[in-house]
Amino acid sequence: MIKQFFRLIHGNVGTTFAIAAVPLIAVVGAAADYSDAEDQRAITQAALDRASLGARGAMGVLPPEAVAAEAQRLYGDGVERRLSSPSSAVVSLADGNIAISTELRVPTRFLRLVGFDQFAFDLRAEATAANKTYEVALVLDTSGTMAGSKIRALRQAAGDLTRSLFAANRLNPWPDPVRIAVVPFAAAVNVGAQNADAPWIDTKARAPGHLENFGLYTTAAEGNRLALFDALPGVAWAGCVEARPHPYDVEDAAPDAAEPATLFVPMFAPDEPDMNGFDNNYIADVSPACGKNTRPTRAWSADEAQERLCKYKESTPLPLGNGNGTVVGPNLGCTAAPLMPLSNDRSGILETIDALTARGTANLHAGIMWGWRALSPAPPFAEGRPADTASNRKVMIVMTGGHNGYDSYRNFNRSAYGAFGYVSKGHLGTTSADRETVVAKLNERTLEACANAKAEGGVDIYTIAFQVSDPATVDLLRACASSPGKALEADSNSALAATFRDIAIDVATEG
Repeated sequence: MIKQFFRLIHGNVGTTFAIAAVPLIAVVGAAADYSDAEDQRAITQAALDRASLGARGAMGVLPPEAVAAEAQRLYGDGVERRLSSPSSAVVSLADGNIAISTELRVPTRFLRLVGFDQFAFDLRAEATAANKTYEVALVLDTSGTMAGSKIRALRQAAGDLTRSLFAANRLNPWPDPVRIAVVPFAAAVNVGAQNADAPWIDTKARAPGHLENFGLYTTAAEGNRLALFDALPGVAWAGCVEARPHPYDVEDAAPDAAEPATLFVPMFAPDEPDMNGFDNNYIADVSPACGKNTRPTRAWSADEAQERLCKYKESTPLPLGNGNGTVVGPNLGCTAAPLMPLSNDRSGILETIDALTARGTANLHAGIMWGWRALSPAPPFAEGRPADTASNRKVMIVMTGGHNGYDSYRNFNRSAYGAFGYVSKGHLGTTSADRETVVAKLNERTLEACANAKAEGGVDIYTIAFQVSDPATVDLLRACASSPGKALEADSNSALAATFRDIAIDVATEG
């Protein structure tokens, strides 16, 4: 009887527990079911958003059925391999806008025990004209690290972003809703040789540093860099400028002739001595124009040989072997294409992007500062709307495939000539010939430029590290971006295209 009693008790406990376990399991599993459903909802909504804006760029270019197919393709790319059973989408086109919707059903695993079989979401995304205007500066690395397939991928990705933004705002009610500037950078930024006589260029050699490479007693008439270009047959100023003295090199102060330090000095790389250890040697140190008081090159000290102004007269540059002296010559380092100020000329913007080539070292500071100036309402370009203009977004997209560079040398110049002149002149806050020290100083100036553009210029900065392996550069780009979510990385050409596409969506949809 005792054994039978305990068997009965044991059976009742098992039955009781089984009955009680159903709601208990349902309650505990509800969190897991809900989390899974929310993840699938977020993935699906992001895919819809991306598809609507991405396909919006094809409207007016492709037939409606091709636009709808593109939306379906983009949606499929967004959910493929991320969802085991993605829902199908419906695309509708009307009045220049595109809408894509889906009914997402997520089966439950635990809540079905209490009769709740699925979560249901009716999701929709629509690309319509926003009640905003957009000013976008594409700050694009065209240094040698971008050569080959990388520059081709950049041209395609930046072109796609341009087409998407213009297409998505075709029915935008604001006048001139999209303007884009293209700011290629390498060792320096090219502001355009056509601006040689612009009021913001130091045409009279009054700015600090204009004469610094030509001796203590050089006059403005003798050492005017534009005049030196004129004296060299077959070579013209390519359009690159030096960084202004600190702190103007990290500020958007308008150029003012009354304050020469705010003017922009044309880059002119001096002819370096006819001696071993100097790479930028393009004319003889002894010239007939120097008169009878000449002596053999070996009798000159290195700095004396470099500073001689007379050698630029009546001298023909040695065969430079490159376009206009950009690799060896007075335009050393000026390899970037001229920037294009803010414009609503879609075709012109795309032509500028399609013509980009890759050569030289990278100077992120120069790119970022001229990207900010391109967005600014102040000279040099002044196409930008005031920073406090209602419903206007100022966006800078900074893409680099490498890191800040400044070639260091163990001669009296301490470096190759660049946008900060020679390192020996101290414009970067150091006269060290140690490369790591120089690059660290350049990184510091770059971060100052980013901080000021965000705080003072109202610029929203996105950064893209394109196949960048240098941790310091990745950290720099993260600090430069306006938020962690706007510091992006792309490890392949296809990833770069996706990154630019995601930025286009974010720019067009962010409030």
